[in-house]
Amino acid sequence: MNKIIIIDGYIDEPSTFGVPPYISPYPRYIAGAIFSTSNDVLYATIDQWRKGSINFADYNILILIAGAIVPGKYLRTSPASLNEIKKIGSEFKGIKILAGPISSFEYNIDFVNNINYDFYTKGDPDAWIYDFLMNITPKKRNRTDDEWKIFSIAGAKIITEHPDFPVPLIAEIDLYRGCIRYKTGGCLFCTEILYGKIRNRHVEDVIKEIATLYSYGVRYFRLGGATCVLTYGAIMVDEKLGDFKPDPDIIEKLLKGIWKVAPDIKVLHTDNANPHVIYEYPEESEKIIKMLVKYTTPGNVLSFGLESADPVVIKKNNLNSNSEELLFAIDMVNKYGRTMGINGMPALLPGINFISGLEGESEDTYECNKKFLIKIMESGNIVRRVNIRQVAPVRYRFKTRIKKDLFLKFKEFVRGTFDRAMLNKMLPQYTILRDIFIELNIMNEAYGRQIGTYPLIVKFPYRIKVNKFIDAKVISYGGRSVKAIDTEFNINYAPLSVLKKLPRISEKDAVNIVMNRPFDDYEALSKVINHKELLPLLTELVKINKERYWLDEILNENMQIKK
Repeated sequence: MNKIIIIDGYIDEPSTFGVPPYISPYPRYIAGAIFSTSNDVLYATIDQWRKGSINFADYNILILIAGAIVPGKYLRTSPASLNEIKKIGSEFKGIKILAGPISSFEYNIDFVNNINYDFYTKGDPDAWIYDFLMNITPKKRNRTDDEWKIFSIAGAKIITEHPDFPVPLIAEIDLYRGCIRYKTGGCLFCTEILYGKIRNRHVEDVIKEIATLYSYGVRYFRLGGATCVLTYGAIMVDEKLGDFKPDPDIIEKLLKGIWKVAPDIKVLHTDNANPHVIYEYPEESEKIIKMLVKYTTPGNVLSFGLESADPVVIKKNNLNSNSEELLFAIDMVNKYGRTMGINGMPALLPGINFISGLEGESEDTYECNKKFLIKIMESGNIVRRVNIRQVAPVRYRFKTRIKKDLFLKFKEFVRGTFDRAMLNKMLPQYTILRDIFIELNIMNEAYGRQIGTYPLIVKFPYRIKVNKFIDAKVISYGGRSVKAIDTEFNINYAPLSVLKKLPRISEKDAVNIVMNRPFDDYEALSKVINHKELLPLLTELVKINKERYWLDEILNENMQIKK
């Protein structure tokens, strides 16, 4: 029996997340393939390797999963770098296999061909590794439907070895692979087309995988692995044109089935949707959107890949929708999804993706994009988030050179104007956000997020113990984040440094509060503040009691509190 170790270097694809708190299907499927050959395997992450907690001497086969082909900004970790991949290869003395998008899509082919790995998986890495361990000459192939079912179930148990298990780990679940626009070439930059035509998983197989993960203790799920969640199980109308009609019945069967086998799910979210599908099939799409509002948990986002509002760029890159179709889709999602959920977030909102560097891009492109976003602001609709990224040179080798100042100016408009307007509309000041998981402290600020897809970053103007849930009140807005304070914020024990960061509190007010506390009620507080209009604000924002709960949660307290 081989002694095998999987190192999860974290992947990031257009429809599959794998950077914590997400775990992608890749390591689970690969582990399932290994278990199916009567071998055993240890699962570990790149972060564990970075900490020096892995002893390679115990293993004779290494499988490293890597490939962030949609790079982004991450809160507390990052995917394996090329240098790290190379170093791991030099450290391990047994058989070394490189797996995942980095080898399957060959987008770093020069790098891959010049590092010390023995094998590079092609096609589905789990299928390749299964053949390799069964002494079948491995070749580029897709897993069969039976293998997809077996591997997803057999490999589910490794999820308990992830450092984020059970909280805040989110299990990514594949619905299908491939692209409905396969025959027309799809968007010219996108890698999903490389998976070929649509391969839907059976509803029962998806539900069984979720049930298995649930039995191991997973409570957070994201339905990904699909270029458009609305076209899961869709009815083919014209394959040559990429025309698939959504099937609300199969979506309902899936969602109901998930809740039946996993009744205590904390988060169930989705990812991508195609605005063109909603525009072409409004009746069916409306039914599905209502289902998503009903059966998924609040804070869900439908990611719309507009990529560009410029008609020239849309045509030259064979993009899947235009701005008119997206406005229609945004209207429909807002119509049903703006209902506020129990966690303080709307039930379902749209997200928009922009890509810079596509063929045909010009100075006019950024003006088109800006005008489009202004239309959204004027419409009264809400967009949960806007992603702006550079085109990745995976299958798309051409990259337009655009003046950096144009890109930065557009990004500044999005973050400084559009995003702030959306956050203000979505979360009015003093909105309570529940179940924020505190992930790290940087200097004298704490950072947390609700668990889910594209979670909003919540910053606190003080340090808080990590790996715990708290509720918070929104006090101000950033570009892609909000600033908040704990709902248990107690003015009788808050440090002076924190009091000065409250909205409209002057340093003099903060000092007066510290020098005259403790207070028994808000009337006593009102006698020591200089601006009487602050009282309604403080009444809304802070607690007055004799309990020291909030103080005990602060780290690195460097001030003596008056008792």
